Amino acid sequence: MEPVHLLLISGSLQRASSNRALLKVAARCAEDLATVGWYERIGDIPHFNSDLADDLESVVDWRAAVRAADAVLISTPEYAHSLPGSLKNALDWLVGSGDLYEKPVGLMSAGLSGGERALDTLAQTLHAQGSNLVGRLSVPGVRPKLDENGDIADLETIAQTCVLVDAVVDAARAARRSS
Repeated sequence: MEPVHLLLISGSLQRASSNRALLKVAARCAEDLATVGWYERIGDIPHFNSDLADDLESVVDWRAAVRAADAVLISTPEYAHSLPGSLKNALDWLVGSGDLYEKPVGLMSAGLSGGERALDTLAQTLHAQGSNLVGRLSVPGVRPKLDENGDIADLETIAQTCVLVDAVVDAARAARRSS
């Protein structure tokens, strides 16, 4: 059987974000379970406007990346009690495309508060698109869990991330078997 393709998406546009660090852990957790791809260009996607053509290069690229994935793992910071506008905007471009319909998705957030409100908002958005929400991980108080390079060093956080990755990959395998 062909390996599961897991797409990693950071809701943060910062290169050195704790949410990107969490996705790096997820990539390591997935090494023996799936092929891993990164989508790192959500900041290039124009503001959603249904008057714009669906064939804009950045939109086509975004939709193709999501469509090609068997499963998706999103890690996002919380901004003003919600998710970043760039991530919401990118997801808005997928509404009506069906690219997330029944696709297994895992959610993560790392930050001072752990991003529960962002995860709630993200879950609502993905639910509206018919995603199969497999699980979520909130990592509060993340700064002491980072090493001097900005990587996650906390063993409990690493273990929890691996549990979520396992669940997302298992859901993708199950979806393949049922189709």
